[in-house]
Amino acid sequence: FLIINKGKIGGSTAEGIVGGSWALSFFLTRIVTIPWLLMLYYSTILSPGCMNVPDRLLGFFTVPMPIGLNVYWFMLIVRKARRMLAPSKPKAV
Repeated sequence: FLIINKGKIGGSTAEGIVGGSWALSFFLTRIVTIPWLLMLYYSTILSPGCMNVPDRLLGFFTVPMPIGLNVYWFMLIVRKARRMLAPSKPKAV
């Protein structure tokens, strides 16, 4: 995407196809898997088990960070896509 965007290769159509494919793959690999990750988070860290207290505390505070970052990054991707797809406003003279 960056090579096409910065190098002006293929025009806006190629940029849209590559950007859309990247956003779709990001969604499928990082957002769709969140319910499964939360289930594992609950079953290993929040439910009583064989983990000791320091490991449980470390996991309690650090495991949700990548999930939150992925949601934040996807929100930025969607915001950028909406800006790119929105009709451009005419410039005032």
